[in-house]
Amino acid sequence: MEVKQPDLKWNGTPQKLDSDDTKNSIQHHMAHPSWDIYEVHAFHRDSNGWFGVGYNYFVEFNGDIYEGRGDRVGAHVAGWNDRSYGVGYQGYLHSDSTGHDQQMTDEQVESGAWINAKLLKDNPHLSLDDIIGHNDVSATACPGNNFRMDELRERTQQILDDCPVEEIESQLEKKKVKLEEAEAKLDKKASKIVALEDEIKQLKEDKDQLEEGKDQLEQIIKSQEDELDERDKEISKLKNKIETTKKAHKEDVRDLKKEKDELAEALENDIKALQRQNDELEEEIKKLKAQLGEKVELDLVTALKFVVEAVKQAFSKGRD
Repeated sequence: MEVKQPDLKWNGTPQKLDSDDTKNSIQHHMAHPSWDIYEVHAFHRDSNGWFGVGYNYFVEFNGDIYEGRGDRVGAHVAGWNDRSYGVGYQGYLHSDSTGHDQQMTDEQVESGAWINAKLLKDNPHLSLDDIIGHNDVSATACPGNNFRMDELRERTQQILDDCPVEEIESQLEKKKVKLEEAEAKLDKKASKIVALEDEIKQLKEDKDQLEEGKDQLEQIIKSQEDELDERDKEISKLKNKIETTKKAHKEDVRDLKKEKDELAEALENDIKALQRQNDELEEEIKKLKAQLGEKVELDLVTALKFVVEAVKQAFSKGRD
């Protein structure tokens, strides 16, 4: 028996399935009475928008086994795709009120047992109990009440029991290789853990340095804030001093203006008084001119002017 490789066109490439993490081989029916691998593939790809057929393997009525996703992550049970294989079977293998009553063929039982035995041999950590139906992990009728699960498991066990010594040795060798690969993976993981621990240590040191730098920066900021507060206080004092000086200056200017106005008023009064005195002297001169001659008049005028000028100078010195 062999697994055929159909010519399928994919929408992309699913990621590799980690066989060490697989837990089950989950059986499905297509829930369509006739679709083959190509029609299932087209439906999953074009209608569901997947990469392509969701099953890892597909078994048709005549027992032909086709590889779907093979050793890559399937799309057959939500939450289980990356830790299980999905084996699909052609047909609607369920009897219900809609009139469906399609039966699983003997060829499908034989081929299904063969592919499951192969999966168990290739994945020694899996056992017969790990062959389950879709309805064992989800609320669904799949793979249908006409799916011959007990016969499938029984025949799978027979195939495993009929395995020749050479194949058993081959399986043991595969187990050994897988163990070595697992040890290598563990070593890599251990190296990564050590590297992560070193990185964490360095991050902690960096964090401590940042905390120390943060404290220093906060001290500098506080010092600068204190200095700014002192400057603000000095500026406030200077403003107050300037306001006080401006106020005093305004009062001085007001006093000086008042004194100036008072002096101007006194001077004006003095000038008026002198003017009156001058007018009175001129009247006296006129009288004297009438009494004396022209010559006497001239001498008196000169003398009086001299007297007036002397009085003005005397008054001016007294004001100073």
